[in-house]
Amino acid sequence: MPVSNISIIKSAPYAGGQRFGEIGSYTEVDLTVNFEIGPDDYAHQVIADLPLCKESDQIVRFSSDAKILIPENGNNKLVLDVPNRGRNLILKMLNNSPEVSSSSSGWEPGNAFLLENGYTLTWCGWQHDVPDTPGLLTIKGPQPFQNGSPISGKITMTIQTNELTRYHLLSERGHSPLPAKNVGESAAILTVQENEDADPTVIDREAWNFGKEQANKFVPDPNYVFLETGFEPGKIYRVTYTSVNTIANGIGLLATRDWVSFLRNGAKGIECSTLDTVYGFGHSQSGRFLRHLIYLGLNLDAQNKKVFDGIIAHAAGARRGEFNQRFAQPSSAIKQSKSNLPPFSATTPDSLNHESLLDAQYERGGVPKLFLINTASEYWWAHASLSHTTPDGQNDLEPDPICRMYFYSGTQHSSGKFPLTTKDFGNGVESETYFNFIDYRPALRALFIQLVNWVEKDVNPSDNKVPRIDNGTLVPYHALRDTYKASKVIPDPVHIKQISQMEFNDLEDDIQNVPKFFGDPLPVLVPSVNDSFNEYSGITLPEVAAPLGIHLGWNLRHARIGGSGQIIGTIGSSIVPAESLQPKEDYLKLIETEFERLLKEGFALEFDREYIINEASIHYDAILQLQ
Repeated sequence: MPVSNISIIKSAPYAGGQRFGEIGSYTEVDLTVNFEIGPDDYAHQVIADLPLCKESDQIVRFSSDAKILIPENGNNKLVLDVPNRGRNLILKMLNNSPEVSSSSSGWEPGNAFLLENGYTLTWCGWQHDVPDTPGLLTIKGPQPFQNGSPISGKITMTIQTNELTRYHLLSERGHSPLPAKNVGESAAILTVQENEDADPTVIDREAWNFGKEQANKFVPDPNYVFLETGFEPGKIYRVTYTSVNTIANGIGLLATRDWVSFLRNGAKGIECSTLDTVYGFGHSQSGRFLRHLIYLGLNLDAQNKKVFDGIIAHAAGARRGEFNQRFAQPSSAIKQSKSNLPPFSATTPDSLNHESLLDAQYERGGVPKLFLINTASEYWWAHASLSHTTPDGQNDLEPDPICRMYFYSGTQHSSGKFPLTTKDFGNGVESETYFNFIDYRPALRALFIQLVNWVEKDVNPSDNKVPRIDNGTLVPYHALRDTYKASKVIPDPVHIKQISQMEFNDLEDDIQNVPKFFGDPLPVLVPSVNDSFNEYSGITLPEVAAPLGIHLGWNLRHARIGGSGQIIGTIGSSIVPAESLQPKEDYLKLIETEFERLLKEGFALEFDREYIINEASIHYDAILQLQ
């Protein structure tokens, strides 16, 4: 087995020994997992640089952090939550547990939805550059060598700040940077542009360097880039340079594959019940990770046994990620990345190269049942339309029968932000209008149960529910600008992120993220709106069907953080009305009626009736206070 051994760090009652109905209590186990990949493993064909990491016995070795919650009387079902930048998200997304904060670990049981149903839950670190912070799961990977030396190569890193600063780490989100090989590299390039639509301007090489500021003095440092005049907030900077000491970051995909396989096939050393069904869940970056795993055909383990029976790739758009390439930046969302290459959809032919996301998995076998679910935000910043249209944006595509696609109308990337705010103090973001407050998690819980019933009972899930070209519910984004203007309250989305056709070198020694060719941009199609300026073509939640305002999947940067007119990547809008509201009693009756509709459609559970009505009541009171 690729899992060579495990080391248990902690085994203790979860949540202070709290009991979850008939399921009983859970045991929380933290451990280190050691992996060994043999030379005959299929992984050597698809994981970049893996053959360059073999030790003298031809084995590739690495280790990951892992966690597992084991129920006392479980249902023999496992859910793996792919860590998002080292964090768990499934407890927040399906259990409504609190956000990770100074007062919360992020591992709280929340509403106990998954726990009271008896699921075994697990996480396995896969991302090599996660900061060394307690509670974050990471992986320690092998370094490839060529001719006995570490590998170097060109990469591009993007910077957009929310405040003026003279230096910036060569990474996003404070992750471990990809250092410059030579701080004096004369061929390194730094460009600046006002927005994504603008042409870049090259900044004179003498005006910037690799380093940072300490005690008001410049100090050379290969982990930072320094600009004498400062990085202006809102502007987009890109630095292209030579880095060194990469790792084979695709081993994160193997760690996920092999940890799940280990658990469902015996789990020696862990007191865990037999697991007969396994689900994979990923939100945002983690959803893209699962799309990438399927794209590479890795839903079979080293013994050609199925890994996941069902997968939810949530809020992933049409993208994959830098999860299997030299000098990868797994947290990056830059446009000139292999993560923005086709295939985009689970349909053949779907794309510029006439491939499907599922081709490799079908060729090998072990195709899981697949839910691809997006919010409105993914249509505006992660080109979600390409997951179900032709690349020219002219025709709809029907997904593979093994796949279902859903869309929450009028929602943002992360479930609704409340109380009403225009600021995220954690990252300095400030928007023009309130963050979107629509909570789509009740629909997500219902979809999870639909997937379970599809996998375990062969009950067909609800039909695909996405906006379409053929009925006018999916339109070019610029076609809505006049409509938004007519509202007199919706700001103008002037600049959006578009991806272009790209080509990269396929040479083994040149597989990093600097494209050799840029072509025309691909179309951005977005959900159309009704007379209330709200989207209506997807799963329409009660507070969108009976709106107290306008709910959109995008928002704009406030002038105070620069970049006016630019969309903030993952943040949506809730624009509350200035006019008087209808009586609260009448409004809540509408919400209950819409809940009943959603229940009949299979997009809500009785479990959430009280929660949905109570949330609507709270939102009504907050908006009333503003009038």
